[in-house]
Amino acid sequence: MQGFPERLHAGCLLVPILLLALGAPGLAAAQDDDEDEEPGPFMAYLQERGNNAGIGLNGILTFPADPVMFAVEGPEVLDGWWAPPAHFVGFFAGLLQGSYRVVMGTLDIAFAPFPKFPMLGPVPRYKLLSFVQHDDE
Repeated sequence: MQGFPERLHAGCLLVPILLLALGAPGLAAAQDDDEDEEPGPFMAYLQERGNNAGIGLNGILTFPADPVMFAVEGPEVLDGWWAPPAHFVGFFAGLLQGSYRVVMGTLDIAFAPFPKFPMLGPVPRYKLLSFVQHDDE
């Protein structure tokens, strides 16, 4: 059983990478060829699952922006506060929001292969991956 966790971990990462690799080019190809023609069921599955995995990856990649933006803007609840405590509390509120974004992004990637599984991550603050679309946008 030596090496089992490493192989399992590598296998778990292989599925979302394949979904992104196969689903993302399919989005552009389906739009370029015939805009009237609907994609087949397998291509629609790859697009939907690739989109979920992409939103999860985007949430993980944009995690560092949450503490910074919450510290700069401050939470809406603390609008009337003196600036230093509001920024301090905002930084930790951003850490909590970012942690939530990472956990939900990881779950989005982990559950990406399963059909009809809903998108769990919050609406992204920034979109680094231009081909993804969140369900709530």
